[in-house]
Amino acid sequence: MAVASVGLIPGVSAEVGPVAFLGPNAEILPILSSSPNGTVVSSTCGTPIAFDGGEALNPVDVVLDPGHGGPETGSVGANGLTERTLNLAVALHARDHLVSLGYTVALTRDRDLHLPIRQRAAIANALSPRAFVSIHHNGGAVRRSATPGTETFHQVDDPESARLAGILFEDLHSALLPTGCPGWTPCTKGHRFDSVTAGPRRMACSA
Repeated sequence: MAVASVGLIPGVSAEVGPVAFLGPNAEILPILSSSPNGTVVSSTCGTPIAFDGGEALNPVDVVLDPGHGGPETGSVGANGLTERTLNLAVALHARDHLVSLGYTVALTRDRDLHLPIRQRAAIANALSPRAFVSIHHNGGAVRRSATPGTETFHQVDDPESARLAGILFEDLHSALLPTGCPGWTPCTKGHRFDSVTAGPRRMACSA
């Protein structure tokens, strides 16, 4: 099951200056505060630390968030494939395609790295993207399902977020049809979830 959480965040002009730095291992460190005495950033574990140096980052068009990482494997397939690996592979392919179209893109993680939810949110909020997409491949079923599905979550009462979620849903639906899975009929469920970045979201699914 492929899952995308979609949020639209009001863009911020690059003229505001750096909003994050790249750390020693190219991890994104959002700026929390700056003063003549130095800069405080959010570390990969979400802890404020003093940081001096590193490549400055400006706001981007899109932030992609590959779910899980590190000790958090996510779901695990019968062949041993982990969700954390699949999420990252999808994010890397999506980034390359978006960059080829002229968009600026950042990933919350570009390798097998553990990031707490608050740090993923801090990265998204700092980079102020036009779109934030979190990528997951859910599991947990106790037996093979005859009606697998795709879910997209979007911000409630935000038409642009709903539109983007709908586009992603339709594209995923079309891409998976050739696999021959039965029962691909769209539906909408009115569940609401708290978002760490931009308010609650509603779920749409095919099952």
